Formats: sequence, structure tokens, C-alpha cells
Amino acid sequence: MPTWARLAAVCYSAAMENQRQGVALDRISPGRSMGAHDLGHASRLAMLTALALVLAPSAVLVLAGMGFALRLPVAGWYGVVGGAGSALALLVACRSSRGDLWAALAALLLATSIAFASLVLAGRWYDTSYDGLAYHDTGVVDIARGWNPWRSPTPPTPGPLAYQREHFPKGPWVIEAVLMRLAGRLEPAKALNLWLAAAAGLAAFVALRVVGLRRALAGPIAACLALNPVATCQSLSFCVDGQVASAFTALLAFGLLALTLGGGLAWAGAAASTQLLANAKLTGGPYALILWIALVLAALLRRDGRRTRIAGAVGAAACALALFTGYNPYVTNTLRAGHPLYPAAGPYAIDFVAHSRPPGFGEMNRFERLGRSLFSASSTGVPDGLPRLKLPFTVVGDEATKFHDPEVKVSGFGPFFGGALLLSVVAFLLARGQQGTLAAGLCGAALLGTVLLTAEGWWARIAPQLWLVPFVLALPALVSPGRRRSRAVGMGVLLALLADVAVVGANYVNRNRQKQARIRQELADLRRSVDPVPVYFGIQPAVGERLTQGGVRWREVQDPAGCAAPMAGTWFTRVCRGAPPSSP
Repeated sequence: MPTWARLAAVCYSAAMENQRQGVALDRISPGRSMGAHDLGHASRLAMLTALALVLAPSAVLVLAGMGFALRLPVAGWYGVVGGAGSALALLVACRSSRGDLWAALAALLLATSIAFASLVLAGRWYDTSYDGLAYHDTGVVDIARGWNPWRSPTPPTPGPLAYQREHFPKGPWVIEAVLMRLAGRLEPAKALNLWLAAAAGLAAFVALRVVGLRRALAGPIAACLALNPVATCQSLSFCVDGQVASAFTALLAFGLLALTLGGGLAWAGAAASTQLLANAKLTGGPYALILWIALVLAALLRRDGRRTRIAGAVGAAACALALFTGYNPYVTNTLRAGHPLYPAAGPYAIDFVAHSRPPGFGEMNRFERLGRSLFSASSTGVPDGLPRLKLPFTVVGDEATKFHDPEVKVSGFGPFFGGALLLSVVAFLLARGQQGTLAAGLCGAALLGTVLLTAEGWWARIAPQLWLVPFVLALPALVSPGRRRSRAVGMGVLLALLADVAVVGANYVNRNRQKQARIRQELADLRRSVDPVPVYFGIQPAVGERLTQGGVRWREVQDPAGCAAPMAGTWFTRVCRGAPPSSP
């Protein structure tokens, strides 16, 4: 059969949504670029929606970078122009056929619905995380009020944690500041977390279908990938580790689609995801660079010269653009502290994880720390020095109740993750020799390499991409129906991870719903005060923004003496009855 006929057969099988198998990676010829029109209806809609959800915030980052360079503050219209420009680009890219154009319109409608629902949900949920209240939301407010971190790296709001706002990446803060300007309130800006999680899940669904997974399994696995426990526990906070998890997943999925389907849409999704990943956290830049190197090597291994060149060119352009949009901190850190990743690395590095690291981890290397964390009971702290080891697939004490907190330190992926990881290795070994096993092994090894890039990979929020490893290793067993034992073990991996997602999600929602009710009641009580309420903010100055938006009249005091217990949902902010006003 000629090459064009084989390719046509592959495209036809991909378009048939009721087909039992998707398109297997190794059956796609590298000689031709395929596009969204080669996918089935559900996959096409998912891919275009995911693309819309990453293009818009990425465009906002580029607009803001240009504005900072021209000494312009961020503005709400960045969001309108970024969203409209991304929508127009998507429509132009899909103009070649009526079917593609209707799919793009449907995707834009779905993406808009996801964006609006996320804004509403985030706006009703107050952030109660330590890092979110201590410096992330303050960075958002500073930028929304006119701070230009390119021209003045030192933040305008002082405080003991100002160095984080000065030296950490500001991508999420910039996008959230634009959302704050658009919405007129701070809390809805957290919707970015939900957008990226949705984009990651949708892109992962398409990638799973393309490599050969049935739709009945691709859906639950994509949902699991989107509901990474780190992303779930930070979904309604200003913490950024969940965004790293989602952007990493989206970049990996779009990269796979670019290598297999080709076409400009997948490459555009990968480039946009790179902007979001590299500008979310100091680890995001190295992670993005490693993923692009892996994509180029994968194209080389497939002996696909054309896509190797495309991957190299797009990767270089995406990383260069990420360096531009991340001028602060990557360039400013290099100029001011001698290293782009300061304070995490360089001649003046600061061990800012020391206070969070279990005391017993001090003498361990990164491999020992990771192993000890994975196979211990989930915990937010380890006062006794070493985490408590446990048998896989068991729940010890109250470990299943720890996931209301976005900073679960030990075994932060859930009580069953360690067992699922071991089981995924068994599934991988049982599926050896099957189609895609080598690719899955190399991908899993690369992911584990990114986790071990830092000595703090034991902490889930530092290396949230570890969540992907058992899915990748179990994938050959799930794709190949020929070996029942390996498939059964692969299903066991999926069930264990689904159980983790359920435990983490239920704990996060139930515990935080109670906390949200207490916050609303306290705000209602404070609104009844005739005189301005004296408040001590400590290291949480942006709580004042929430009080104002909650209708509370307040005045700041500088001395916590005589203040009441912390306000509901905060760590330090205290209401101070009768305290003297602060000095002007």
C-alpha cells in the first residue's frame, strides 16, 4: 500500500470516535503534517479548547512584557486584547474548512464558558494559604497598582518577604493583576489556576487518544492528570505550584501532539505552555528547557529530520520569548545577584526550604529524601524528625485528612501514590516488548530526571510533575489489549490514582468549605462596626484589599499588642479592638 494510502487510513481511524483504539504513536508516518482536522470530533474540540485556554494568558504575558519595556503599567484591556487576539488567531488557523471553523467557534465558546465559570468560583472562595497571603497576592496587588518590575525590581510594598516578590518569577502575578483590573476585585484572579488545569486535562485527553488509548480510559486518565493533587490543593489560592503542574502537563501533551500530528496548532500550544511554565516558578524555566531538549531528541530518535528542525526552531523561539517575558527575574537576577535562578542557586543562594525540610532529611541525599517521602504517611509537618514509613496502599492515622492544606510536605500526592508508582513499574515490566514501551520508559526516565534536578524533589509542590510518572509507565499496558496480566495491573494503577484524586479532592473541598463559611461570617460581623476596624496585618498586607472589597472599613495599626486571635482564614492578620491608629 502506498504511503499516502496508509496515512489516509490512519487519519480515518483517528476521526472515528467510536473506534476502539486511537492512533498509535508508532503507526504515524513522519512524512506529513496532520492537523486538528485529522482528529475525531471530541478530540478536535478538546485540542482547540486547550489551545484557547493557554494562548490567551500567554498573549497577556507578551503584552505586559512589551508594556513594562515601554514603562507602561498593566491594564485590564490587556486581557481583552489577549483573549480577542488569541481567538482571532485560532479562527484564522482553522479557516481552511468549514468543519474546522465550526470546531474553532465551538472551542472558543467552551473556553469562554470555562473562563467565566472559573472567575465566578474563584471570586467566591477566599485564599487562605500561607504563601498566597504572605507574598503572592501582594505581588498581584502591587503590579495591578502600577509596579513595573522591569524598571524597579524592588517591590513598592516592603516587608520581611519582599525578597520573594523581588526575585521570584512574576508570570502568574502579571496575568492575575490584569484579571484583577478587569474584575475590579482580587479574588477572581485565582481563576488562572482553573484555566490551566482545564487546558492540561483537555490537551492530555487528545494526546492519550493519539497514542492509542480508548476514549473510555483516556477521559478518566486525563481528568486524573488535570487533578494533580498539587494543582487541586492550590486551585483556589494564589500559590503557583499547581500552575507549574498544569503548564508542565500541557507542554508535554502539546509536544507529543506536535511530534505525532504536526501542524502549527500543536506547536503553538507547546510554545504558549512554555511561557506559562517558565514564568510561574524558578524551577519552571529549567523544566521547560529540559522538556524541549527531550522533544528534539525524540524527533531525532524517530529519524524525522523535518520535525527535528521544527522542534529545535520552535523550542528556541519559545525559550527566547520566555526569557523576554521573564526579564524579571531571570535577567534582573543575573545582573543583581550573579545567577538567573537566585535565590535558589548561584553564589549567593539562600536555603529558603530549610525551615520546611524534615530535620531527618538534612543528612540524606536527594534519592533518599524522595524515597522516604514517597513511602511515608502524608503529613504537613514532621516534628519527630523523620516521616513515618508505611506499607503501600494503606492509610495510617489521619493522613487522608491533610489535603485541605496546599503545602502537604511528605507524600504530597496522596496516601496511595507510592503504591501506585510501584505497581506502574510492574505493569511496565509486564508490557515489555509491546508497542510504545521504549517511548514510555524514556519519557518516564526523563520525568524522573526533572524531579531529581533539585534536592527538594521529595516535596510534591517543588516537583509536581512526578504525578505523571506512574501514568506514563502504565500506559503501554493500558494501550495493548493482548496481555491481560499487564492490562489488569495497569488498571490497578489507574484505580489507585483515581482513589488518590478522590481522597484529596473531597478533603480539600469539605475542610475549606467550613473555613470559607467562617470567613464570610467574620466579614459580616466586621461590616457592622460603626468605626473603622483597627487591623494588624503582619506579613499579609493584601488582606486589606479583601477587607475593602468585603465592605469593611478599617485602619492599619503597627503593633499587635492587645489584638485578638488571627482572623478566620489568615495566619497573622488580627483585629485590634481599641488599638491606636498607625502613624501617617
